[in-house]
Amino acid sequence: MNKCKKIKNQFKKEISWFQYEDMCSTGYNNFPISTVCNAKCIFCSNKMNPFEPINCGFRPLSEVDDFIFRNAHRIDPSTPLLLSDAIPGRIVEGEAVLHPDFLEICWKFRNAFPNMKLHISTNGSKLTKGFIKELEKLKPFEMMFSYHSTDPEMWQEIFGLSRKDYDTATAAWPLLVNAGIKVAGAIVAMPNMQGLEDIEKTIKWFDKHHTFAVQYWEGGYNKFATDDLREKIHMTEHEAHTELIYRMYKECKTSICWFGDKHKPIDFYPYAQMKQAQLLGIPKILWLTGERSYERVKAKVEQDGRFFGLDQYVQKVKNYSYGGSISCNGLLMVSDLRRAVDEAPFEPELIITPNNMLDRFGRDLMGESYTQLSHIPTWWRSE
Repeated sequence: MNKCKKIKNQFKKEISWFQYEDMCSTGYNNFPISTVCNAKCIFCSNKMNPFEPINCGFRPLSEVDDFIFRNAHRIDPSTPLLLSDAIPGRIVEGEAVLHPDFLEICWKFRNAFPNMKLHISTNGSKLTKGFIKELEKLKPFEMMFSYHSTDPEMWQEIFGLSRKDYDTATAAWPLLVNAGIKVAGAIVAMPNMQGLEDIEKTIKWFDKHHTFAVQYWEGGYNKFATDDLREKIHMTEHEAHTELIYRMYKECKTSICWFGDKHKPIDFYPYAQMKQAQLLGIPKILWLTGERSYERVKAKVEQDGRFFGLDQYVQKVKNYSYGGSISCNGLLMVSDLRRAVDEAPFEPELIITPNNMLDRFGRDLMGESYTQLSHIPTWWRSE
């Protein structure tokens, strides 16, 4: 039994795993309703984690009214309600539209919050013409539509779905646009497997079909991946790939958000915490950050640090928990931070950690609290 299961089992009142995820989430506009998925995406990490994600089926309809009653004063109607995203991420992220009561759940939220956008993430395989007509009645409605290749064979290999599913997903795009449903495209690109030409064609297809934004990720693998999967996902043409995406920035009207863009500014503002440390008389700070954001965090600390007489050091944190190509902050564990602190050539009086790897209670995905990191005072990063 992993730590998260043990923590949840400490509650005297029985709650579902969905409710536990709600409680740990750092926001109130998340309400995942399904851990069931009809796809078997080649890059899916559900079976390749250092912990066991919980598959708890479909969310009970009874929890909708309870969620609205408990959180009506906290939910922000100006922010979309996410019916797919499992945050922090201890339960499996499923396909929301497979829920047998999907439309009834949507109408409960629509009646409670008439102007709030409802949001799902989907592979599009169930978006038939009739279903889209039902979604049109629920507007404002938006979705993140995963569509990793326009090539039928490649699409089927990536998703593990049928040609019929591909045809349904492809035909849904113009229907959604005509219905006034806001659609963002999502690509998890694997250049070694599909080639840069296919990636370019897919991005331009999004642009042609009036997608308001494209969320672009590079495929990643961890230490649990097979050699065959590593070969397919591992990227060898780094320079050519970067040139392609930068060219797409210029050529496409659609906004492209490439999460792997190392030149993209990050939401990181260390000035306030430096000032607070100075006021408290703490002269030596150790900043911890993942490999992907290291150079940008280091530059920002050096930039803002000019205004303070503090001794500061930025330590790069390698993700040993996942391994492989995983280098983002969000999947770090406290054990990775502890190892980085031990390796740092610096003896701090304050440690500041990334905050997007922690839930509302300061625990990582495996349930360990940041308070267990060190005997040295530790803060979350404010960003």
